[in-house]
Amino acid sequence: EDFPESWETGFMPVFSVEQMVSNLTQSNVHVVDSRPAPRYNSKEEPTWPDPVAGHYPGALNWPVPSNLTEDKLLRPEPELRALAEAALCAKSSANDTVFHCGSGV
Repeated sequence: EDFPESWETGFMPVFSVEQMVSNLTQSNVHVVDSRPAPRYNSKEEPTWPDPVAGHYPGALNWPVPSNLTEDKLLRPEPELRALAEAALCAKSSANDTVFHCGSGV
């Protein structure tokens, strides 16, 4: 299936593959993969629309499910801040963060 060159996005910018690759080489940008660790680490088979297992080289992993409690509620702010610090510490000098989930949603 062909994807459009750009998407209507509201408040969030959309990056092309070329822009994502460029972001990975910049020390001032975090690229965060928000998929579960087994998908990030190529331990689980990808599903559409992820044609290849794994992640962008240099991308950090911060799975969305880790932001939720056992009751599927959003964790309190102090816990979320601690998760963010743990997930993003590898590039503490970054000014911008790009999140992706593999599906473009």
